[in-house]
Amino acid sequence: MTTRISAWAGHEADGGLIDWIVGGSRSWTVTIPGPGWVLTGRAVFLATTAVAILLLAGIGVALSRKAELRRRWTTWAIIIPAVGIPIWIGRGTTALLATALGLQSVRELSRLTRLPRAETLMLASLAVIYPLAAWLRPGLMALAPLTVLACAVPAVLSGDVEHGLRRATIAGFASIWIPWSLAHLVVLWHDAFLIAFAAAAADVAAWAGGTFLRPIAWARRPLSPCPRTRRSVDWRGPSSGPPSSSPCWATSPPAW
Repeated sequence: MTTRISAWAGHEADGGLIDWIVGGSRSWTVTIPGPGWVLTGRAVFLATTAVAILLLAGIGVALSRKAELRRRWTTWAIIIPAVGIPIWIGRGTTALLATALGLQSVRELSRLTRLPRAETLMLASLAVIYPLAAWLRPGLMALAPLTVLACAVPAVLSGDVEHGLRRATIAGFASIWIPWSLAHLVVLWHDAFLIAFAAAAADVAAWAGGTFLRPIAWARRPLSPCPRTRRSVDWRGPSSGPPSSSPCWATSPPAW
C-alpha cells in the first residue's frame, strides 16, 4: 500500500497541519496491492485516519486486559465501517444511513414514551422524508416549523383532552430532534464523518473522564436530586392510570 501525502507540503504557512486535516484541499491516493485498485480522495484520508486511531487504541485495550474496554473497542470497530462507508460513498447512501438511524431512533422513542401509533407512524414517515428531501430538495428542510405543528394533528383529531398535549409535545420535539437532525448528515455530507468522529471522541472522553475522576469525592456527587436507581420517564398512556408522583423520574422498570 502506497500513500502520497505531498499535498500538505509547502502549506504550513496557510494554516498548518490541523487545517490540512479538517480541510478539503488534500487528496490521498492509495494503491491496494494485488488487484491494483487505486483509491483517491478525501474519503481515503478519513478512512485511513479512523483505522489508524482504532488500531492504536486497540493496543492500549489489549494491554489493559479489561473486558469492558474490549467490548467498547469492538463496538467502535463495527460502527466505523457501518457509518463511514455510506458517508464516504456519497450523499445518496448517506441519506439511506440517516433513514435507517432515524427509523430505529423513532422505534426506541416510541417504546420509551409509549407514544400512540398515529404519532409513531408520522415520525417514521418523517425519518424517511427528511433525508430524501435533504438529498434531492434541500430547500424543503426549511418547512420543519410547519411539520412541528402538523405533529399535533393526530392528538387534535382524536379529541384526546387528557393526554393530547403530552402527545403533541413529544411528537413535535421528536420531529426536530430525530429525523430533521439526522437529515443534516446529508446537508453537511462533506463534513458528516468529521461530525460523527467528534461525537464519538466526546463519548469516549466522557467515559474516560468519568472513570478516572470517580475516586475524587466531588466527582461522585450526583448532579440530580432524583433517586440513584435505574430511571425511566414515566410517560403513561391513556389507559395506564395516573402519572407517577415522583418530581423527577419514575423508578418503575423502563418501558423497553
